[in-house]
Amino acid sequence: MEKNILLFSGGLDSLIAWYYLDKPVCLYVDIGHRYNKTEKETIQRVAKLTEMTIIIDRRIYLGDQEREDAFIPMRNSFLLHTAALYADNIWIAIQKGEMKIPDRSDKFLEAVGSLLSFLQEREIKVDTPFREMTKTEMVRWYLERGHPVEVLYTTTSCYNGNSCGECAACFRRWVSMELNGLTECYRTDPWTTPLAKEYLKRAKKGWYDEERNNEILMALKRKHVMSTTHHLAP
Repeated sequence: MEKNILLFSGGLDSLIAWYYLDKPVCLYVDIGHRYNKTEKETIQRVAKLTEMTIIIDRRIYLGDQEREDAFIPMRNSFLLHTAALYADNIWIAIQKGEMKIPDRSDKFLEAVGSLLSFLQEREIKVDTPFREMTKTEMVRWYLERGHPVEVLYTTTSCYNGNSCGECAACFRRWVSMELNGLTECYRTDPWTTPLAKEYLKRAKKGWYDEERNNEILMALKRKHVMSTTHHLAP
């Protein structure tokens, strides 16, 4: 039984959380979703570049519950229940701006912690280290402390498992990297997609919290200005 365990997906958020929490043991729950092959390949690469200890658990299959938009109902609940088999303190990387989603909210984290404590007959705490940080701020924290950029690039954040540039995960990743001066290659440039236009409309209407709205607008404006400048250059 570990004291602390971090749910690790091979993504940007969970890698930064690993450094932020001083390198705890990580748990990857292989639930059979469509991009799990890419995630497993990613965690192998990350493990080779770091001192990370990763446990892979295959006891749950949720692939048949995955929707077209990659959403899996109660996914975080299943992951946290699995993590409770390994540790008393469970960390999950949820950042500011996403905690209004039911299974990412403070209410959910507190409730599932209480339920797991009752079921396991021991105190279990569930928390996120990033309730006061956006994804952009998380990347900035990582870079300012001199953590390796090459490991950050090794992570994957794509619902299709191929850096498509067209899904929500790719767009959110692009915003955080763009605003920190980091460039990546995508199959389709995230700022040119119909989804980017939808994010733009939402941000202008104040759909998200103020920081997230501003980050979306700033990233898209910056890319537009850079593209325009490049087009007009002699």
